Amino acid sequence: MNGSTLLSLEEIPGSAPNQIQALVRFTGAGNVQGYHVAIRYDEAVLELIDATAAGNWISGAGEFLRLRFRVIDPMVAGRVEIVNAFVSDPAGSFRRRDGCCC
Repeated sequence: MNGSTLLSLEEIPGSAPNQIQALVRFTGAGNVQGYHVAIRYDEAVLELIDATAAGNWISGAGEFLRLRFRVIDPMVAGRVEIVNAFVSDPAGSFRRRDGCCC
């Protein structure tokens, strides 16, 4: 892992009615052994339905995690934020990245 590890959170278009999906991506993370991602969202507006691993995240690049939410109140804008994320490699080194949202 190196200092160029990037984290992004993107909304996935074309979700089912009253649902939104978001995709967490890592790039430049290197050989990923383990991870932890902390998210924050307004529970009065959104309900987390599921979170699933996505794509080839072991390589440290590309799709990492898909989040699916039910929209409780479509009249209020929902916001999903990554509070922080930790990624570790097989040698036990880890990289912390803070904050991003969609």
